Amino acid sequence: MHGRGALALAGLSLACPTQAANKIGDSARLELAQAAKRFCQGALKSEDGLIRHRNVVCFSGDVPQGAAARKLADSIRHADFFVVRSAGGDVRYALDIGDVLVARPRTIVVMDYCVSSCANYWFLGATYKVVGAKDGVGFHGGPPAKNDCEDASIDCVALSKLFYRGRDFLKRRGIDYRILYSPPADYDPSKRETTMWVVPKDELTGRWKVAGILQYDLWKTASK
Repeated sequence: MHGRGALALAGLSLACPTQAANKIGDSARLELAQAAKRFCQGALKSEDGLIRHRNVVCFSGDVPQGAAARKLADSIRHADFFVVRSAGGDVRYALDIGDVLVARPRTIVVMDYCVSSCANYWFLGATYKVVGAKDGVGFHGGPPAKNDCEDASIDCVALSKLFYRGRDFLKRRGIDYRILYSPPADYDPSKRETTMWVVPKDELTGRWKVAGILQYDLWKTASK
């Protein structure tokens, strides 16, 4: 953890302590975010893990549940930069963690990929967003409203509650929740478990009112 990346990050953190993070400009914030990403790339030696260093949280893995979810939320609570690699997971826990993430301005930094619930609630919810040229943010829908729930094998009432909770979560961020339910015309919904769609930057900011994008370089369709 104390290699070149860690030393670079430590110097930037000293220049921008947690309590001052909201007062810096976008270019400085992006520089800090990129340094945080470099640190996390070196610090996370496995596909799954959680590390907190100063005002940075590095997380790799599916959306955690139970005590692990509470541990991640508590780590984020004390950080300004959330560097994440996640294929998504349980919507309820993703929203619980998302509520902590959006409690004050924080920067999410995508490391490789952030898809499904990670994209829906963590990426969209964070105040500032950083996605490099080799990283992807992928969507494949969200919980259905009760009237749109057609699968008799699942609890449509519970899913409907998550639909409204997710809708309200995004609305509070000024984002049109229909972004989660508006795939491109050539998207095959029968493959939604393995295939995501990517929203171009101009569509994110224009049509869906997503703010705070400091860097967003990937636009092609992403798959898990």
